[in-house]
Amino acid sequence: MFKIKKLLILILFGIFLLPLVSVAASYSNGTLLRASGGIKVYLINNNVKRWVSSLEVFAFNGFKWR
Repeated sequence: MFKIKKLLILILFGIFLLPLVSVAASYSNGTLLRASGGIKVYLINNNVKRWVSSLEVFAFNGFKWR
């Protein structure tokens, strides 16, 4: 149970408490971005670019690998 709580805290921290201060008004909510050659993926949410810090955060937001 402790591991689940810890994972949920990390997910919520990554989604809500660590937004990158970056205006992303030219992209729609839910857009995923990655710089050419980069490894970090970002999610646009309310005109803010947020780093998707793990596969768990990626899946938590309803995305799937194809």
